[in-house]
Amino acid sequence: MARNASINYTVGLENYTSADAAFDHWAKDLRRLKRKLGDLTKPFDEISPVIIHNIKWRMEDNTFGKAPFNTETSKFTRAVRRAKGYPPSRPKLVQSGYLEHSIQRLPSPTKSKTGERREVLVLRIGTIGVSYAKDVIDGGTWEVPILKGPRGGTYLDLNRIRGGSMSNAEYYGEKWGRMSSYKRATKTIEIPGRNIFTIFPEDSKFINKVFEKWITENLGENK
Repeated sequence: MARNASINYTVGLENYTSADAAFDHWAKDLRRLKRKLGDLTKPFDEISPVIIHNIKWRMEDNTFGKAPFNTETSKFTRAVRRAKGYPPSRPKLVQSGYLEHSIQRLPSPTKSKTGERREVLVLRIGTIGVSYAKDVIDGGTWEVPILKGPRGGTYLDLNRIRGGSMSNAEYYGEKWGRMSSYKRATKTIEIPGRNIFTIFPEDSKFINKVFEKWITENLGENK
């Protein structure tokens, strides 16, 4: 016996013979998901500590000091690091440790009805309390205190470096006797930008996984 032709509609792994019933189910799912999308606090709570950990790990691993990030370092930067007692092997963005420790989840400007902070559509991760963070991320300039020699040579003036652990006499040794008369000046050098908040493929994969799980869980509620 011949079978009658028919069309089945599948929504949320459930089959419907009526298009109206299928789309009604779909509309309910969309309304439920829309309500949940008004507050992304739960998935962001899961995502933020992992992303922050990954950023700090990449700083420790010197990922941002390698290609495709800018790998150039001026002689003045190298001299400052030496003067502050940082070993040459230390990652470029982990010197004092201030920048790394300043990375955190920033508070949301939106409050819930109960007064608690809630996330709507934006997860905020950034730095707090580090004035030079913007120059590290976007690039900028640095006014370096220098000594100008009679033949045009330029040397870092360590006595005017904030937080330095070495003086000019300690750094330059016996040369400091004649260098002490060199003219004091400043030199502008470029700071290469290194966007530490770059999203890597493994970050995207993790974020997608969290949201896929979150959407599935919310569509499965109150069936």
